[in-house]
Amino acid sequence: MSFSRWQKYEIRSWAFSVFKQYHTHLNRMIWSQIPTVGFIEKQIAIASGDAHTILIFEPEDERSVKKDKLVWKQDFKEFNNWNRLNTIMSLSSYLEIYLSSIISTAIESNPGILHNASKKIDGAIILKNSKKYTYSSYANKCIIGEWTKRISEFKNIFGNVPAELEHNVGELEKLRILRNNIGHAFGRDIDLSRKKGKRSIIQSERISLKHVKHFLKIVNTVVVGGRYIYA
Repeated sequence: MSFSRWQKYEIRSWAFSVFKQYHTHLNRMIWSQIPTVGFIEKQIAIASGDAHTILIFEPEDERSVKKDKLVWKQDFKEFNNWNRLNTIMSLSSYLEIYLSSIISTAIESNPGILHNASKKIDGAIILKNSKKYTYSSYANKCIIGEWTKRISEFKNIFGNVPAELEHNVGELEKLRILRNNIGHAFGRDIDLSRKKGKRSIIQSERISLKHVKHFLKIVNTVVVGGRYIYA
């Protein structure tokens, strides 16, 4: 096959390959833990004795584990919810890393796209002759703020938006809000968490396994559906 500057050499871009590795890794971690939850809860329920006599832990940690099995079960339930929230945190983070990488790479390769002159300027030549060559500032505009604003920035750069991305803006916005509550208020409502005089523990965001799987699917659909648009 003869060389063509604007013909892809590989089916998958570097950024897409990295995304798929992180996505697969997260799924493997999730499913290594999920089957054990029901098993552990069942064994604790049918075993005789309290949590201290059933569970195995270091003696110095005994005071951190509640004896009452019902109390322990509630703590375990909260921990598993916390795990799911952190799954959302990771998912949102590597989605934004992917978008930032693929968008900046696409522009660096074809900078003419910013001036209505797509494929008129070979970004590879600039890259070879410039020590500081990056369009990360443009990419950052597509990963900051509400998703409607991000979509607008996408259109400003590329002229269009992948259907998979545009159709899932509402769900991606829900993901963004949830991610912010987790990151800035440890899984609680941000405004309530900062309310003066509030001393009791605020109810944490709740997310089911079904909802986690939904977001995993949405993110995968958005990335897989849009990968040919950018690079």
